[in-house]
Amino acid sequence: MRKLKWMDLAIGAGLGLLARNIARIAYTTGESMQPTLRDGQLVLVACLSQPKKGELVAFKNRGEGPKHLVKRVVAVGGDTVGLRLTRLYVNGQAAHEPYLKEIMRTKAMEEVTVPEGTVFVLGDNRNHSLDSRKLGPVPLKDVIGVVWHASKR
Repeated sequence: MRKLKWMDLAIGAGLGLLARNIARIAYTTGESMQPTLRDGQLVLVACLSQPKKGELVAFKNRGEGPKHLVKRVVAVGGDTVGLRLTRLYVNGQAAHEPYLKEIMRTKAMEEVTVPEGTVFVLGDNRNHSLDSRKLGPVPLKDVIGVVWHASKR
């Protein structure tokens, strides 16, 4: 059996760092993303992707609760977003959201412009979600990546 040399260890460490910056594995917590994702579901997060509207993202939670959250991007920098009469409005248009678990029962939210360099995220189970309604827009520097794949239920 061949001995490991310092070069082998350096290459291994380099590959590990590269892999960590390309993709990560995360677990969902709670019911906020039902029915799309369930509590404890394993997701693969692509770290090099820029989030787009409609995509699920994992991000660092700077507020109370879990350290990391997974939510859906509903608006990006420059978009306007508001909530009224159980509906989400983005850029003045009612959003089509077939993935929602149930009708949203939430307070109206005045239309706001999402700052550049941030995304506005909401859980698919709006009645039970810690998201941008409470946390505010999420800075892109806090986005770990886009959910690329979820384990089978």
